[in-house]
Amino acid sequence: MVDGFCICCRHPMGPHRYRDGRVLRYRGNDRRLHMRMKWPFGILVLLVGMTAQFPAVAWSSTCAVNTRAAMVINVSTGRTLLEHSADTPIPPASITKVLTLYLVFEAIEEGRAHLRNAVFISQKAAGTGGSRMILHPGTEVLLEELIKGMAVDSGNDACVAAAEHIAGSEAVFVAQMNRKAHELGMYNSHFINTNGLPAKGQVTTARDMAKLSQAYLRRFPESLRIHSLQTYTFNGVTQHNRNRLLGHCPGVDGIKTGWIAASGYNLLATAKRGDTRLLVVVLGAPNPAARLGETRKLLEVGFHKAATGASVIELADLANYEDPYGPVPAIKQPHGKSRKAFAKRSSGKGTGPSARQQAHLTKKQRQQHSQVATAKPNRPAGSVTRVGNGKPDKHKHQMQASKGAGTKLQPSIKASAKAGNGSKSGASSGDPKRVKKKTGNSQSNAAHPKTSNGDHRDKTTDTQKKVNPQAKKHSPANT
Repeated sequence: MVDGFCICCRHPMGPHRYRDGRVLRYRGNDRRLHMRMKWPFGILVLLVGMTAQFPAVAWSSTCAVNTRAAMVINVSTGRTLLEHSADTPIPPASITKVLTLYLVFEAIEEGRAHLRNAVFISQKAAGTGGSRMILHPGTEVLLEELIKGMAVDSGNDACVAAAEHIAGSEAVFVAQMNRKAHELGMYNSHFINTNGLPAKGQVTTARDMAKLSQAYLRRFPESLRIHSLQTYTFNGVTQHNRNRLLGHCPGVDGIKTGWIAASGYNLLATAKRGDTRLLVVVLGAPNPAARLGETRKLLEVGFHKAATGASVIELADLANYEDPYGPVPAIKQPHGKSRKAFAKRSSGKGTGPSARQQAHLTKKQRQQHSQVATAKPNRPAGSVTRVGNGKPDKHKHQMQASKGAGTKLQPSIKASAKAGNGSKSGASSGDPKRVKKKTGNSQSNAAHPKTSNGDHRDKTTDTQKKVNPQAKKHSPANT
């Protein structure tokens, strides 16, 4: 205060004495009241001044698109048309497989692997849960088939098998993934596994995924021939591509979808129309319909802006968008007899329903699945069958179980062949209610007219029922 007036606005702040000696007090001459009135006005002026110094951004509302994060990039020019919460950390889910495929194609390009390589399927790879190709443990599959399984089926088991083939183990491959992510400038991403299954600390951002996708498309453009496949058949089971925009949005030819509960529905989508290629990154959509609808909206508005030469997508463009194509039909994966029949031929703990499907099973169904999952393939004759809780049956052999009980034993396959009967079926004794023996592709149980898988037991002839006393000691426990 100078001479009784405010420095800023010259408002009288105290008693003012005129030359003639009169003293005049003004309304509002209380300093505290004046400062309280002045501060809101000063803050408003300051905010207006700061706003004038910065240009307006393309994205100004969180409700313009129904996702947690999104980006639209013109790959042809490298220009970002739209971004929303691009640096928000979100679990990547199955879009992690794009980085896995990047390293697989890089290994092929550098000569460390080949599409025709036979990849051994380990028990760990075959037992991976979630979406799967349904690989057999102990078998060999071409690397080319695993790539298709990753891109189309979103096979988690295929990711582990390919990683073990290229790097020796999944852990070493994941370390390579994180190094490559850092090389590509994905500084806000960290990966724990090769397939995107839920893992603590595994996160990414829309901006990082945009960097990965652009590098992937530039270096391996031929990969879109695989990503654009709408179906893929492996060992008689046909699965549809999870990216339902293929065939339902003009120009779409990739890339990858993803979902886990912690992230929501994710999608990396690319489309080319004329000489323009766009990339859309959508993370955290609330449901599959929103993921597809919002991605298609961003593609359509993006191509319209690119055609008019606009540099950004405005909020009004998204608000006024009307979908000309209608709803995208839901995906229909094989869950019928063909898939179940194929799953029966698989072995290992990965056989059966996925982790998502198991959540809807009853307690009894989960117990049955766990019994099948712990069964070991190709048991030699005379081996111990593990049932129920995984403990070996107390009767190791039929012959020991039937000694002194007067039970007639089933002769071996060789003894039956000598008797002139070529049947390979047999019935178990000793503890018929628990022990189940496997011969070929069928199971038999002497105590019941039907086996555990619902097939009628094989009938035996009188010749088979009559046992040579001298051959009892040499008959195997299981036939």
